[in-house]
Amino acid sequence: MGALLGERAGWRLPFVVLTVLALAGTGLLAAVLPKQAAQRAGIGEELRVVTRRPVLVSIATTAVGFAGVSTVFTYLAPLLTQVSGFAAPVVSVLLLAYGAGSFAGNLAAGRLTDRSLSGTVRGVFGGLTGVLALFPFIVVWKPSAVLAVLALGLLATATIAPLQGLILRHAGAAPMLAVSANVGAFNLGAALGAVLGGAIVTLDGTLRRGAPFVAVRGWQGPQG
Repeated sequence: MGALLGERAGWRLPFVVLTVLALAGTGLLAAVLPKQAAQRAGIGEELRVVTRRPVLVSIATTAVGFAGVSTVFTYLAPLLTQVSGFAAPVVSVLLLAYGAGSFAGNLAAGRLTDRSLSGTVRGVFGGLTGVLALFPFIVVWKPSAVLAVLALGLLATATIAPLQGLILRHAGAAPMLAVSANVGAFNLGAALGAVLGGAIVTLDGTLRRGAPFVAVRGWQGPQG
């Protein structure tokens, strides 16, 4: 929806809308969620927890996994226009479909995480790995490109609930810093993925060997 709004009203307005929605969402959560006593842990305990090996592995998994998603998502619009052959307005609609898939994936992963944390982690990352590996080959046809966008959106956000669940499981009575670090790892992964994608396009090594990507050679970055 932000992409559609940005095309018609400029790139600044979506950020204003997101800010308003975030503030409204914060107020809604404060009003609706039940009040519970916070767990008390000192900074020393928080630091000891965040440096535990299982917690560090979970945080690293978050960063690496989301970097893979971000590498593709950064170039999703030019892939859909220059490789798949969709018109720009259609790409905005497909991004809306990506968002719908992300919403559904987040809900489904939360329920699945409650049933089987380890099984959800393996299933989501296995599926995400398969989609990312097949992406260069299936975006060259419009019908399969639509399915690929939906699957990527579904699985990208489905990683959030089980990874946060892993952090909470291993953090014990001092989860605050570990959970915050894990959220930071999502953002770090997004930044690393964008940098990695830009480096690949600039160097042109992998793109030259992959026929489906030849059409985006020389592309200089996101454009709106």
